[in-house]
Amino acid sequence: MSTVYSNYPYRANEVWVMGHPDESNKGWKFLFKAEIGELEYYGERAWNPTMHERAVKKKCREIRKQSGINYHFEFCDKWEMRRYIDNGRANFYSNFPIEDFAECAK
Repeated sequence: MSTVYSNYPYRANEVWVMGHPDESNKGWKFLFKAEIGELEYYGERAWNPTMHERAVKKKCREIRKQSGINYHFEFCDKWEMRRYIDNGRANFYSNFPIEDFAECAK
């Protein structure tokens, strides 16, 4: 059994959301980046960490509904994204947002 959401970062000010179809663990792709206060949660700006997490997950549910693809989501903070670049895992994601981490790219 796998979960739809995995590893939401603790107290992250910005979150990068990755997803892959339910059928396999392949086909990872970058979906969106959300900074705290950027998204709305039922009409209110999500400024605190709890509301931010709920707003991000709500947007993930909307993506699943609109695309018709049964995505599984992974949430990354800035340090995890930098680690993905350093260890080469970024190459496994289609449209990885390398421009956000130009200072890390070698």
